[in-house]
Amino acid sequence: MNLQKNYYEITEEEAIKLSIELGERGSEFGSASWKNRGCLKPDNTLVSFQKKLERYFEEVVIIGKGKKRKYSLYGLRDTPLPKTNNYNGRKMEEEAMLLPYVGKKLKTLASSGKYETTYKELAKQIFFLIEDEKMKLVFVNKLFSILKNTTVPKVKVRGIAYKVWESYELNLVSTLKNLLDSLKKQEYVSVTPIYKARYVSIGKEKDYAYYTLSPLEIKELKSLEEQVVQSYGMEYKAYQKYFILSQVPDEVLAIREKVSETVKEKLEIERYYKAIEIEILDDNIPLECLSDSEIIGVCLERFSRLLTQKVKKDSYQKGLSYDKKFHYLAHLVFMEVMSSTFDYEELIKVELKKVNGKVLELKEYYKNYPDEYTILVAEHEAELTANLTDEEYEAMVAEAFNNKPKPIPLGFSNFGQTELNQEQLAHQN
Repeated sequence: MNLQKNYYEITEEEAIKLSIELGERGSEFGSASWKNRGCLKPDNTLVSFQKKLERYFEEVVIIGKGKKRKYSLYGLRDTPLPKTNNYNGRKMEEEAMLLPYVGKKLKTLASSGKYETTYKELAKQIFFLIEDEKMKLVFVNKLFSILKNTTVPKVKVRGIAYKVWESYELNLVSTLKNLLDSLKKQEYVSVTPIYKARYVSIGKEKDYAYYTLSPLEIKELKSLEEQVVQSYGMEYKAYQKYFILSQVPDEVLAIREKVSETVKEKLEIERYYKAIEIEILDDNIPLECLSDSEIIGVCLERFSRLLTQKVKKDSYQKGLSYDKKFHYLAHLVFMEVMSSTFDYEELIKVELKKVNGKVLELKEYYKNYPDEYTILVAEHEAELTANLTDEEYEAMVAEAFNNKPKPIPLGFSNFGQTELNQEQLAHQN
């Protein structure tokens, strides 16, 4: 077997045959996509094949889409990298790529000593969410364009898009928390939860400064919060979980308003939020890391993999809401807008063929209800209530009809909003 060090713009078929020469099974030839289209699907099959080639070559560059896709392979390794086929392997590989980058960013942010922020704000700075805000509108408009000739109600499209975008933001925040935990365990940084509060002004001039609460003051604040929440018959943990979402039920917002009033009256705290204090403990944080564009690629690939797994669950497959029915389609459109690595056109076409059938399923389910508007209101109310059983879901929908719902915004008027107020920040964890 005469293997070369580099291969320039070989076809996909040649790349698969080369992988077989290197010791792989060539399972790509057995995929349904290859048999039907003569090329690999731009999903996890293609991602896995690229990872497979990267075990043998120092750099793998994919050029073009579909049947025109070409591969350039540089630097045949003397010894192949070990396989990382399972979930834990992928997780460790992702962490190994992301940790040095996050460490480098933190070292810059905390250059003057301790650094105070929230997890969400830090995720925005490190993972480009601020820069990505302009892409949000591109994504929404793209989804509107793709669904314009279907029977999906326009009023739902923005909400479907918003759910996917919110999933991406929450995924990045969760990823950041895990990475900070790893850096903390390795004693590179310390991460201390704190509460920032603004007190009711006593003098004539307004004091807009936020102060860090002491552990005793935090305990008193949380105890008071819990008392108020429980007085309304709601568990405190359940109340806290609502505030990782952008859309919060009116009844929970009413409780939060009462909590704020009580805290202001009893503790003279006007506003407060939970934050973290970061301090660099070891100046030898690894600074050799991937580029910004490579980090974006890692984050998008991780998000895509996790979301693809999520939509296979029964709660999505059998979901009776527009969000769940079209979450995967919206995800594909999101990836097409955000990633230039793969071609999602064929996958989107496949999902579009299912659209009208899915809408008919929803209409059949709600066929005994009076009109489309009432269906949307009832469904919207049901969507906003977390962890419902089937019986509770049915009861919620029925209650929406019995209460003669009045015209209300369906929850997406603040789609373009990029900043949270301090009360919302209070509940990011």
